[in-house]
Amino acid sequence: MNNPPLFYEVQQFRQWWIYLMLLLIITTSILPVYQVLMVNPVPNSGAGSYFPLLLAPVITIAAVFFLLSIKLATSITQEGILIRLSPFVKRFIPWEEVEKAYVRTYRPILEYGGWGIRFGAGGSRAYNISGNQGLQLVLKNGKKILVGTQKTESLALVLRNLGFSNP
Repeated sequence: MNNPPLFYEVQQFRQWWIYLMLLLIITTSILPVYQVLMVNPVPNSGAGSYFPLLLAPVITIAAVFFLLSIKLATSITQEGILIRLSPFVKRFIPWEEVEKAYVRTYRPILEYGGWGIRFGAGGSRAYNISGNQGLQLVLKNGKKILVGTQKTESLALVLRNLGFSNP
């Protein structure tokens, strides 16, 4: 992949309900610590007895920061498409393997069961973060891959310039 990208997009989980859910998770992991250490401390207990209690919020907060660091990067060049769902997937698909490529509206919950790295009917796969718009790839081997996008118009233009058309 020596050519500069014709299309590049980075997406992250930024839905308000995710932040609300994460805030609730963090709060419920910190409240027991506060309760034991500040409200009802256990007399004559050593610092080691608090270790498991303190470990839970630390692990929870680390997991939250990990979830917030997940990114979906899509890069399209003359050679093909690079899909990165950091830190899990890095996949390059050369255009020679692609039969069809087009932008479409999809139903993330009904078709794939939600967002993230998802598997659908007939062995199809989706890489998505949010929304209901995506790049549908139909490979010459029959497999289908959907990559979520928030930049449908610029993506459709790049696909047309590469010789692909919407069905």
